[in-house]
Amino acid sequence: MPILPAFCDQCGSIYSSGFSFENCHDVTMSNVSCGSCPKKCNGTLRVPDGVYDITGNVIKLVKGTLKTVHQFKQLASILSKAQRLNQSKEQVDEAINKEVPELNSLASVLPKTRIELYAFITVILMALTFIITNMELEEESEIDVEKLIEQSIERAISAPTEQSLPSSTEKKQGRNEICNCGSGKKYKKCCLQFI
Repeated sequence: MPILPAFCDQCGSIYSSGFSFENCHDVTMSNVSCGSCPKKCNGTLRVPDGVYDITGNVIKLVKGTLKTVHQFKQLASILSKAQRLNQSKEQVDEAINKEVPELNSLASVLPKTRIELYAFITVILMALTFIITNMELEEESEIDVEKLIEQSIERAISAPTEQSLPSSTEKKQGRNEICNCGSGKKYKKCCLQFI
């Protein structure tokens, strides 16, 4: 039976909330706190606000709050900027901790080498694009998330380590074409927003 995660509002650490559900739909969580942070940082553990569907061992955030969408957009902006400016892990850590402290637990798992860092950022940006788009549209998606993540990882791994200019034989992604990320949405409504 899956247990909803809880995040410390001070240090961002993730723990079990103690709330478990089995095959439930439209479970609404709002302002749910579930104790103090075990790290003794004086933080409170909170379940992210939103509407959840729980099926089998899968927890799906169906609808998040505007605050959650805003935080994900900020994180996407930070990661895009880091990739564009070729920033180091430390610079990315600092930006995340300063601008989106609620998501600072992500900073602790960033890879140390630049090649791994930018492959990781690419995967995270693709996932954030998918999450933000679905949260903004407030509609359930029939897309296989695991397949999308696998495709994103494969693209990130197979991407050249140095940026190369596109050859004349490569076709540029059209605004009205289906996005290459696998979301099934038009490029202009998907990944183009984050370029």
